[in-house]
Formats: sequence, C-alpha cells, structure tokens
Amino acid sequence: MIELLNKLSAEELNLSIKVKALKGSMKGRQDYLANSGIIQKYRAIYMTYNDVFKRTQNLEVLKRIIFFQWYSVSEPLALTGIGELDDTLIRSNFAVLHDLILRQMPDNEFDGMILHYYSISDWYFNSFLNFTSLINMVLTRHNITKLGSFENRGLMGEYWNSLNLKEI
Repeated sequence: MIELLNKLSAEELNLSIKVKALKGSMKGRQDYLANSGIIQKYRAIYMTYNDVFKRTQNLEVLKRIIFFQWYSVSEPLALTGIGELDDTLIRSNFAVLHDLILRQMPDNEFDGMILHYYSISDWYFNSFLNFTSLINMVLTRHNITKLGSFENRGLMGEYWNSLNLKEI
C-alpha cells in the first residue's frame, strides 16, 4: 500500500505543478482545467483513495480523503484543479469520520487537521453533520501536536508544508 500512496502522492504533486503554472483569468484557468483532464485526474485520485480506504480502513488514507473534500470547497477550482467530488462518497466519508470521533479514534495529528479545516470552513462540515458537538469533543481531548514530516503525502502534504507550522 505504501507504494500506491507514494504513486498517488507523486501524481498529485505533478498535477499541482501544472495548476500552479497556469496564467490568466480564473475563467480561463477553469476552462483549461476542464479541457486538459486535470479535474478528472484529481477525481480519479480521490476515487482511488476511497477504494483503498474501503479495503484497508487506513487512517492516513482517510486523512487524504478528508483533505481532498475540504480543499475542493475551500479554495477555488482555478487554483487547485479539484472539481466537484462524489456527494455520496463525501457523505459516507463524513459518517466514518463522525464515528471515529465518537469512538475517539483519530490520532492527535488528525484531530489538529480537523480543527484547522473546521476553523476555515465550518459551514461545509456542518452541511453534512452537526459537527459543532463533534468539534467540541475533539477540542476537549486535543493536545498540541508537533508536526512531523509531510513528505510523500501529496497535495495534503504540500498544503501543510506551505503553512510552515511547527505544531497544531
């Protein structure tokens, strides 16, 4: 599975380089992304993560899935290349996350990620679940986490590295 995650990570970063190199208006970028296949490639990566998670229940894979879902609505398509994702999968993944939080299963890093994403886009999380009570649960148990390496963690790693945080 590590080989597959590394492959997906490399694909994400290659797509990210292409998206960042785009010039022009937001509309022009969106048109290019739609016609170039980049949106479809990101969607395929997202679908692969979902397939892997169904088979493995691996927490790292779920972290990447939740990041994709959040990032797709928190930043414009023209800047990310990530288009609309499958609504059924989104709901299913949030249900899994909901269950993990209730069972206190996410690790401290994931708790910090969830808190960060929620602080930016609470409306998004709350549109799927009543996340306010879940976030309060996470807040009560979250310890400050020293961030480790985000190497080979794809677009999620690139995002977190760009924040230049030492802890969450």
